[in-house]
Amino acid sequence: MKQLINSNQKKVDILSLNRLRVLDEKNEYIVLSSLWRDNPAILVFIRHFGCISCRAHVEQVWSKKNELQKNGTKIFFIGSGSPYLINQFRLDCNIKEARIFTDPGLESFTASGLIHTNTKNLDSASLKKIAELEKLGYSLKIIENDGDDTQLGGIVAMKPPGIVTYHFISTYIGDFEL
Repeated sequence: MKQLINSNQKKVDILSLNRLRVLDEKNEYIVLSSLWRDNPAILVFIRHFGCISCRAHVEQVWSKKNELQKNGTKIFFIGSGSPYLINQFRLDCNIKEARIFTDPGLESFTASGLIHTNTKNLDSASLKKIAELEKLGYSLKIIENDGDDTQLGGIVAMKPPGIVTYHFISTYIGDFEL
């Protein structure tokens, strides 16, 4: 992962992220700051558990896990759907060891400065990327309660005690990087 200092980092509300909680697959709360208390952490925010581009992004990030974990960095995925969908998403994406959480209230997305729109984000850039992902074999999975399809994703990388080392904000569906 690129170590990058950019102006987006100013959009992360560290104080809020330190206190916010997300849910795990057992519907139990986890305080976000516990994820980077002892090790660097990469928080990968995904739109919803059925999203075509989210599945591609998860695969991209997970394919680099060995490289990223060399210095103790841990990878966490955060969606916005119901907690009971986490295990199926884990299986669908073939990321059995991944730690996946959900934030149905989108508070962590907001604190991370990520974009929430009033539309389903189907602009020309999104449609082009979706077509590219479909050609690569990815597909949208229609799931009830899978999350907010008007929320875009992104990445926040943190190191102890709560310093942002990288921040990326998606601006359309399929806009992701690592």
